[in-house]
Amino acid sequence: MSSKPSKPYSTFSTLYNEIMQDVPYQRWASYIFHTFDEAGIGTEDPVLEMAAGTGLLTEKIAPRYPNWIASDISREMVLQNRAAGKIQTDMENLPFADGVFSAAVTAHDSVNYLASLEKFSAHLSEVARILKPAGIYIFDVTTIRNVKQNFHNKEIREKYGNVELIWNNDYNPETRIIESELLFVTPDDVKRELHVQMVYTIKEIEILLRKHGLRIIRKDADYMRGNPAAFARLLVFVVQKKG
Repeated sequence: MSSKPSKPYSTFSTLYNEIMQDVPYQRWASYIFHTFDEAGIGTEDPVLEMAAGTGLLTEKIAPRYPNWIASDISREMVLQNRAAGKIQTDMENLPFADGVFSAAVTAHDSVNYLASLEKFSAHLSEVARILKPAGIYIFDVTTIRNVKQNFHNKEIREKYGNVELIWNNDYNPETRIIESELLFVTPDDVKRELHVQMVYTIKEIEILLRKHGLRIIRKDADYMRGNPAAFARLLVFVVQKKG
């Protein structure tokens, strides 16, 4: 095994769809449809999905929105996404003109991969820039409860064909940083990835949103309206750019 890790999701991308087969993407899509309808986002409106990965959420939503663009920082993930419109890009440096999108989406705790307040702030600045006035942004963040219950000091072992995934996680409560080492073990090789995320507080998120002219329309849990936030794995924010 090489001591130097591979880029995040370079190997993970080959197993991602199988690993995520139990994620309720259809429920997430229904929540997004409802929210867009309420906000007056039409089917012809341009929408940007960031951190779209292999397109498991994309394929549930994009058929309804022909001007949907799926993006991800990982080339390997983008190559597996079957969206008609897709691009490899960084969430902090979006290659789009000002005010071109009616809405944007970032799902599945991808914002937590922006593992500093400076990175998160840069991302929100870009979102505010590329959204039209009164544009909508839906994103989620992981909860501390989810991290402590399902990841902190936990080793996950799963088998996918001839690949064994060994997933070691550590959470630092002082820095709120989650470090995950993923080993992909085959009879002939071992590949390693390191993933780093940061858990954000609601107050931190609210301060950054105000800074970039984004107001909260609603907060929900696990893409279900009225779901108790105390038991949530994901907190969902629906925000709007000032019109």
